[in-house]
Amino acid sequence: MAAKKITIGTKTGKTVYCIIKKESNGFLLDDSNGVFAAAPSDPYVSLTEHGLIKGMYSVSDGRSVWSDGSYTVTAYEQSGGSPVPSADKVLGINSLYVKNDEELTAVEEIATVNWDKLSSPVLVEQNQVGVLPVIRFNMVADRTIDLRFDLHSDVTGDTFYFSMKTDKSNQFYDVNPIECVVDDEVLGILSLTIPETDTMNLVSSKYYGELFRLTASGKYQTLVLFDIDLFPAIMSSRDA
Repeated sequence: MAAKKITIGTKTGKTVYCIIKKESNGFLLDDSNGVFAAAPSDPYVSLTEHGLIKGMYSVSDGRSVWSDGSYTVTAYEQSGGSPVPSADKVLGINSLYVKNDEELTAVEEIATVNWDKLSSPVLVEQNQVGVLPVIRFNMVADRTIDLRFDLHSDVTGDTFYFSMKTDKSNQFYDVNPIECVVDDEVLGILSLTIPETDTMNLVSSKYYGELFRLTASGKYQTLVLFDIDLFPAIMSSRDA
C-alpha cells in the first residue's frame, strides 16, 4: 500500500489537522484505522510540523488501499483543545487523484496535444466580453465566469478539469478543480462555468490557472498554465 502525502503551510507552532473525503461516496478517512467510512469515529487526521522547515506540516497515510478516483482534503488550524471544523480556520482545500493506490501528479506525463496545429494555445471566452487568444487573461470577481478552450486535437475518452491557485507552488486550490464539458471530442473543444459563489471568495488580484486532464488510461496531465488577473466588480447606481 503506497503512502499518500499531504502537505500544508502556515505559521509555526500551530496545531493542524485535515479531513479527507472520498468523492465517489462521500466517506471520510477514519484516522483511528486508516479506513474510509460513512461515520468514522475519528475523521481528524493530524499533521506534524517539519523539524527544520518551520511552518511546513505534513502527514503520510498508507494504512489501507485507496480506490481509484478523486479525494478532497480540507486542512484546518485548530484553535481550541479539540478539532471543531465549524469554528476552526480553514487553511486550504486540495483535490487528490488516485490511480492504483498512488497519487497522480502533474509532472507524470506531458500532454500529447499536437501543439504544431495550434494558432494559439487556448481560446478563452468570458461572458461575451470577447475572445482572448492568449495564455494570460482577465476575470471579474463576484461574477459567473464562462471559459471555452479549443485544443485542436482529438480528446475522445478524456476528462478535463480547470482549477485556480494564488501561486503554482501551492498544493491547495482557491478554486477547486471543475470538470469541463467536452463540446466536441474530435476538435477538442471544451467549456466550463465558474459559479459566482466561487469567484466571490477570491481576494488576491493575481492567480495561477491550470487546465489538466485525466486520460482514459488514468494519466494526469497538465495541458495549459495560465496567469490570471482578477479585477473587482464595478458597482453602478443600478446595483445599489
